[in-house]
Amino acid sequence: MKTATFDVGKSVDATNFVKSIETYVSYIGRSGRGNPNELRRILNGDATALPTIKTPTVPTKVEMTADEVDILRSIYLEDRKQAIKDQKKLDNELGQLYDEVWEQCSVELKAKLKGEQGFSAMDTAPNSLELRNRIKKMCCGFEAHKMKFYALTQAIKKLVMFYQRPNMSNEEYSRQFQALWDTVVQFGGDIANHPTLIANRAKEIAADNNRTLGIANQSDTKEATTDVENGLKACFMLGGANKEKHKDLKDYLENEYTMNQDDDKYPRTIQSLLDKMNNFRSAGKATKWTNKKQLQRDNDDGLAFVQEGEEDEECGDVAEEQGANVAQQGGASGWKKAKPTS
Repeated sequence: MKTATFDVGKSVDATNFVKSIETYVSYIGRSGRGNPNELRRILNGDATALPTIKTPTVPTKVEMTADEVDILRSIYLEDRKQAIKDQKKLDNELGQLYDEVWEQCSVELKAKLKGEQGFSAMDTAPNSLELRNRIKKMCCGFEAHKMKFYALTQAIKKLVMFYQRPNMSNEEYSRQFQALWDTVVQFGGDIANHPTLIANRAKEIAADNNRTLGIANQSDTKEATTDVENGLKACFMLGGANKEKHKDLKDYLENEYTMNQDDDKYPRTIQSLLDKMNNFRSAGKATKWTNKKQLQRDNDDGLAFVQEGEEDEECGDVAEEQGANVAQQGGASGWKKAKPTS
């Protein structure tokens, strides 16, 4: 837990917040808490409100005998007693989570949080979810005292201008990108809200499911909204990927679309993009290497047999690399479903 700290400074780095949360989530899983899933949802930003224990409902007398009502009422009273006990335990764990998260904040961050509007109310009735969200905004460089429209535009600007630097790993780039994206959402922004794209995607889903007249229903629209958001997020992240590291990948995707009008090669999720960034190999590099080895063979003349075994092993590596590339390039990650063979 010593490394799971939250801080602000001149070089605010969104990934530090993400890494600290990941460490803390892992700690919660090992600490033997009674409600680890609820606590993880708060830390991961999946919760929209503090969790509560569902209380049982009072049994009614409709179509029941007096004895049946008495039995059900006894069960209800026991369930209610247990629910009250479970809620008290959950409240204690939520309070403990608040205290632990607060203690992981630096002195400077605590001072900034105390100066925010609404801090006293949050601290009086400890709200670990609100504290987590306030910390994230500050760690990502966006503070609550800024006017809401200005804060949102600054959050969007920081996301748009963010890119992968030469010494930044793909995983770190992904973490920072998603942290900045989530911050925009927390400020009320919706970068992926494009009605025309969603409507067109919903029609495709409706057609795939043989809807009457191809009219999309509510479920189709909901799925389309998720698809569009994931696809835009992946392409957004692809655009900021380091040009030197991923030039071949970007060129390949662009060429596939230009020559074949095939957008299925483009990643539709952050994970599929990360897989491509980590595993894509350019066929051009392998061809260049093979030509170089052929020239070396010609120059070596009769001495080539001395290195024969070594070359075979190296050529095997290139073949394996080219095979991996072909396998990846052939795997579509798009929305379209495979057509059944007749």
